[in-house]
Amino acid sequence: MEQEALLDLFLQEAQAQQGEIEQLLTELEQDPQQHAPLEAIFRYMHTIKANAFALDLKPIGELTHLLEDIFNEIRKNAIVLDASWFSELLSANDKLGELLNAVRTQEKINYKGLLTKIKVKYNKAQQQHPILSSPKNTEEAKPKEQERTKDDTATSQKTEAPARESLQTTEDIENAAPTNNIQFHDTVQIPVQKLDALLNLAGEIGIERDRILTIAPQKERLDKKDFHQLHRLTSELQHSVIQARLVKVGILFQKFHRVVREVALAENKKVKLILEGTDIEIDRNILQVISDSMVHLVRNAVSHGLEDAPERSAKGKRPEGIITLSAYNEKEKVIIAVKDDGRGINEAKIREKLIDRKWFSQTEVSNMPRHEIFQQLFEPGFSSADTITEISGRGVGLDVVKNAVDVVGGKVSILTEEDKGTTFQMHLPVSMMLKPVLFFGIDAQTYGIPLMYVEGVCALAKQEIFTVGTGEIIHYQNQNIPLLDLKKYFELDTDAQALPDIDLREEVGLIIADTSRKVCLKIHRLLNQKEIIEKQLPPVIHAIPLFSGATILGTGQVCLILDVINLLRNHKNKSIT
Repeated sequence: MEQEALLDLFLQEAQAQQGEIEQLLTELEQDPQQHAPLEAIFRYMHTIKANAFALDLKPIGELTHLLEDIFNEIRKNAIVLDASWFSELLSANDKLGELLNAVRTQEKINYKGLLTKIKVKYNKAQQQHPILSSPKNTEEAKPKEQERTKDDTATSQKTEAPARESLQTTEDIENAAPTNNIQFHDTVQIPVQKLDALLNLAGEIGIERDRILTIAPQKERLDKKDFHQLHRLTSELQHSVIQARLVKVGILFQKFHRVVREVALAENKKVKLILEGTDIEIDRNILQVISDSMVHLVRNAVSHGLEDAPERSAKGKRPEGIITLSAYNEKEKVIIAVKDDGRGINEAKIREKLIDRKWFSQTEVSNMPRHEIFQQLFEPGFSSADTITEISGRGVGLDVVKNAVDVVGGKVSILTEEDKGTTFQMHLPVSMMLKPVLFFGIDAQTYGIPLMYVEGVCALAKQEIFTVGTGEIIHYQNQNIPLLDLKKYFELDTDAQALPDIDLREEVGLIIADTSRKVCLKIHRLLNQKEIIEKQLPPVIHAIPLFSGATILGTGQVCLILDVINLLRNHKNKSIT
């Protein structure tokens, strides 16, 4: 168990360092004369090498040992960093990442070929012995023979050192200021499984709190305000555990220096990446889910969004395009945006494509609002690219973005202006575990719906409801919105006589929407809203795509949470009466 714990600790640190090395390499490529990134990379390689050999991880040790030697020579100006070296070093760091992952998966990784290739390049570079350009590094870069001579001289001078040291008295030693005080880091590493277990316990406490708040006033003639302290403490406990699961978005953002570099080289474009709001925190699971989507958005921004240097110059722009990744908080959400200062999205071209592909008629496209036109970019198979390249034009990408954002309970939107650029915004919950939910009733049953998808509430006046085909629509704020009767949709057949305290005539309309669809739900009554820790459903119920999870109310009743994305998708694919 001790060996396994050491291995886990090594992998946590080494994988974090491997990610840092990639970022430092991309920084160094922008300005190879920087000293700090070079020193940091050398230290990381030395640390990973030493720990890998100590744990008998020979492939990792061999690779990092070679890279450590290379960076040591670079530090001494014995090797000059050029474009070919950066390509090799980035490839080597990729291979290091594969080897680290393989420690857990036990996958066999072929690294010998890359190791040999880099050794050959390293040996050739050593033989060239370029002239040092920096006077301050002259001593550091002298031939190794002189270095050894110095070391031998220093060693020979150690007959006198012990004699001098022995002259120190016991009193001198006792009065000396301590130089090796034990210091503790202000952070500790906790496995995610432990945090999840803590969160489940906090959720159970919250459910029990609600149960007590419901029954105690009835039994003991107490008011709910008497339990204010209990409510406050349990709420703080839930939020504290949620906060422990949050990570800074900078962990994800930093990796895009490499993505931008590679796409810019493939597209022969000059691109600068700017990162903003890297300290904003969000649930680590959300970052994992949207990471691939971010890659698609950034690659599209470089390929589709940015013009090449001659075109930008002709428009009066600087030749270097700018991609900005930003994050900021808005109410209970985190907005992550990918922005470019390129050509913008051609609205007329998208309308033309929709007609050419016979997705819509010319009349439908002409009457379609601008924001709906741009939402068609997220449909599977749609691409506005005229040519197919390695980067774009295959009709794959933006639908992946929307699906990923849907999974975490978010929305994605587009802001664009011709010749000014385009911004893709992902509106994401801070946490996937703690959900703000609106509760509503159908007959005697209570349901919940994520508050993020609720746009409004309306009275269902008969004069505003119209029958179209086999379904109904409601006219609301100058929009015609499909009307969905949830009681019929859920096929509920409750005897109204069994519900004497509920007036089923007072129906309410609940307007819900995702990125591209909007529906009005016909419900019986609105209840309250609060934050819940959503529980997973048993496999039998989980197979029903209309519910994402459940919670337990203070009455002990199980309350199902609607899966808005699937509800809207199913409503789009079939008529509801």
